Amino acid sequence: AGASGIEQLMPNVARQRGLLIIDGVIDERRQPQKSAPVACDILKENYEMFNHDWFLAVAAYNLGIYGVDSRLDNRGAKNFFDPPWPAETWHHVYRSIAMSIMYKNRAACLPGLGSVEQYAKVPLVAYKIHLNKITNLGELSELTGVPYGRLVQDYNPQLVGGSLPEGDYTLWFPPEHILP
Repeated sequence: AGASGIEQLMPNVARQRGLLIIDGVIDERRQPQKSAPVACDILKENYEMFNHDWFLAVAAYNLGIYGVDSRLDNRGAKNFFDPPWPAETWHHVYRSIAMSIMYKNRAACLPGLGSVEQYAKVPLVAYKIHLNKITNLGELSELTGVPYGRLVQDYNPQLVGGSLPEGDYTLWFPPEHILP
């Protein structure tokens, strides 16, 4: 049970920050609308903790605060470039910083990319629903008129099982698919 979702959040961190994870049913780490703000908060906290050093902040996102602190302390290091890092952390930091620079300079680095807005997916509306019984996602697909693949893969990637148990959930749909 390791990291999951675009932001690669570990289960314990996600739960501590209010994301819902029910094994085999739902994993909000896979829902960008929920997980991206958590990832941004973690990076901002790391940035403050490591005296406004983005390299250390990103390293801590990958390795954990304790992992970064212990490497710095054990070697008397002052910055990211002093201690040796695990290869995964080293690559994570440089890929993250490189993508940030490329995005900031996208007109020069990525000619023809155009505006980010043109790549935006269908706007989605969050619906809070209560299920009185175990509900098969195929039934939910038929009820809403949203094809199963779109319902799960495109609009609600947090749904990892074939059904939802009784309870309260937030599901995402395009505005034209109003729930009955």
